[in-house]
Amino acid sequence: MPEPSQLQRRDLLTEVLGLMHLQGELFCRSTFTAPWGLRFPALGQAYFRFVEAGGCWMLIEATQESLHLERGDLVLLPHGHGHALCDRPNSPLATLECFSKTRGESRFCEGRPWGGGGAASRMLCGSFHLEHPERHPLFRCMPIFIHLKASQAKMHPGLASMLSLMVEEAKAALPGSQGVITRLLETIFIQALRVWTSSPCGCGKEWLVALNDDHISSALNLIHRSPEQPWTVASLSEKVGLSRSPFAARFSEKVGMPPLAYLTQWRMRVAARLLREQALSLAQVSEKVGYASESAFSRVFKQQFGVSPGSYRRKRDLTA
Repeated sequence: MPEPSQLQRRDLLTEVLGLMHLQGELFCRSTFTAPWGLRFPALGQAYFRFVEAGGCWMLIEATQESLHLERGDLVLLPHGHGHALCDRPNSPLATLECFSKTRGESRFCEGRPWGGGGAASRMLCGSFHLEHPERHPLFRCMPIFIHLKASQAKMHPGLASMLSLMVEEAKAALPGSQGVITRLLETIFIQALRVWTSSPCGCGKEWLVALNDDHISSALNLIHRSPEQPWTVASLSEKVGLSRSPFAARFSEKVGMPPLAYLTQWRMRVAARLLREQALSLAQVSEKVGYASESAFSRVFKQQFGVSPGSYRRKRDLTA
């Protein structure tokens, strides 16, 4: 059995995020002065928080946890849960709408210090949009928040350099900085997931840990590289060098769903990208994801996304 290289394993993560249409969105560099507090509502997008200077507290609404964040700390909220940032846990909290009125409509914004005029902290805040993340085991197994301390980030040169570059771009605010920071946000998201995967804590990261299992990683590579193939549990298990039953049990344990359920889900994500990005007929899309019957493909696609392939494409055309 050919073992997947480290590059192939990382590419699986890149492919998944690519087909989820990962996009960095709103970004703001803000200075807060004590006392201050700001509540962020639950949204259908992931949140990013980085402490450039000073420190603060993050209050997680769903779990009632309080995190003390120091300079260089990074927090991701993959599911977009509601939370608050403040200088002290008991500081009054303003609404995001109140704060936004002082910042205007720009997606890339920095304004005057906000708060009571005391000790200052500076935050870089961003968000990410992902298309239907809840349908992939990668995101279903992720926790409410991922807190990477400054010491952890420094141990990973790639992540540390991306964070430093983002700070410099935000400070300079040169022409094109918004585009650079948007791309950096996306890269930092992936880098942070890598760091989280390698950490001893962080339970429930089954899909990411599965990338380190040679047999399961090989099976995922086969599915990702050739979704049009008529894969069965038997053919996949033969390719990766395991017998059928142990392979099926191991795949389900590591990935969080049976092999053929994952195959179907991946095929539909590939189909969504083809509908979004290429001018192919539905018959051509069906064939590229392993369906000889256009009607069978359409039925499965609607089960996954709630709309027919044709409606999905029309909706994309309208919002393009």
